[in-house]
Amino acid sequence: MTKTLSALSATALVGIMLVGSVSDADARWRRGGGWGVGPAIVGGAAAGLLLGSALAAPRYYYGPGPVYAEPATCLVDQEVWSPRYGAYVWRRVPVPC
Repeated sequence: MTKTLSALSATALVGIMLVGSVSDADARWRRGGGWGVGPAIVGGAAAGLLLGSALAAPRYYYGPGPVYAEPATCLVDQEVWSPRYGAYVWRRVPVPC
């Protein structure tokens, strides 16, 4: 996976540098001056360095969070009032152990 990401970032860097350095084939200094391809090369290299360092950073693994379990309960037979039947009935009721 890291080889794939490295190859992808290198390809992206070369692509950015090529797109930034495209100009007409005029070898004369243009009347308006201009910066040429230098800033494009520096910007592409800086972008590649930032992208490469972000992809190459170590991955820290923090284990799963704490698990809060329910308190243990026990089932006990108790005589409880049932409004349905209008009488006391035996039911299994969960109580803390």
